[in-house]
Amino acid sequence: MRLILGTEQLGGVDWGKYSLKECQKAFSYAIDLGLNKIDTANIYGLGVAEKSISKILGKKIQNVQIISKIGLSKFKVKNRKRAKIKIDLSKKALEKNIKSSLKNLNVDYLNTCLIHWPDNNIDYLETIELMKNFKKIGYIKNFGFSNYETIINKSHINQLKHFQLKFNLLTNKNYKFINEFSKKIDVSIYGILAHGLLTGKYSSNNKFNINDRRHRLKEFNKKFETKNKKKILFLRKCADELDLPLSTLCIAITYQLLPKANLIIGFKNINQIKQNIESFQIKVPKEIISEYRKTFINLS
Repeated sequence: MRLILGTEQLGGVDWGKYSLKECQKAFSYAIDLGLNKIDTANIYGLGVAEKSISKILGKKIQNVQIISKIGLSKFKVKNRKRAKIKIDLSKKALEKNIKSSLKNLNVDYLNTCLIHWPDNNIDYLETIELMKNFKKIGYIKNFGFSNYETIINKSHINQLKHFQLKFNLLTNKNYKFINEFSKKIDVSIYGILAHGLLTGKYSSNNKFNINDRRHRLKEFNKKFETKNKKKILFLRKCADELDLPLSTLCIAITYQLLPKANLIIGFKNINQIKQNIESFQIKVPKEIISEYRKTFINLS
C-alpha cells in the first residue's frame, strides 16, 4: 500500500485543539495493522514527534521504514514564547540535526533522510555531496530532497533515493513532475487534503486560533478558495454523486491519478486511520478521473 503515516501531529503543537492521546493510540493502531511507512522530521514538535514514535514503537521501530527530514534549526528570540525556525544547511547544522534525530528515535541510522527545504544561498549539489558523506559515515542509508521541485535540475534526480513535495487536487501544478519521476525514484506527496480544506469540514470562513497553523495558511484565505472554486464544486459534486465523504474521494482520486507516488496522510484518531485505508480501496469511475485531468490540470 502506498500509504505513509504523516506524524507531525504527534509533536502536539500547531494543529489546534485535539487529543494527543487519541493520536498516539491511532498511530499504534496503524502499526499493528501492518502500516510500516512513517514520515517525520526533527523539527516536528521540536523533536517531540520523533520521540513519540520511538516511545510508541519500542523495539518495533526496527521493522518500520522511517523518513525523517532535517535542515530546519531552532533558535530563541528574546521576549518571544515560540522558538524561531530557520533553514540552515551548513555541515555543522545538518550533522547536529541527524544526531538529534538518531537520539530522538533511538536508532543507529535513518532509513531515509531528506533535506526539508532548500536554501537558495547554497548550491544543492554541495548538499548532495554532504549527504553522500553522511551515508558513508553510516548516519543514513538513503537520502533525498523535499520541496526542491522548482530548483533541482532534473538530470540530477537519479542521485537521490527519495523526493517529497506538495500535491493536492487544488494545488496540482506538480502533477507532471510527480508522474515523471515517481517512475524512476521513490516520490512521496504531502498536503493531500489541503490541510483540511478538502475534508469538507472547513472553509475560509472558519476562524482558527493562534495555536492552529491554519490561521496563517493560504488554503484558508478567501482569495485561494475563490480561485479554486470550480475545482471545489466539481469535487463536492462527485462526492455527493458517489455518496462518499469529500476527503475519501480526494484521497481516492489522488491515489489513482498518481499511480506510482506514495501518499503521506496525517491522522488524529483511529477512525481517520480506518477512513484513509478505505479511501485507497475506492475505485473512482474513470470518467471522473478523466474529467478532472482534462479540466483542471495544465499539461502544456
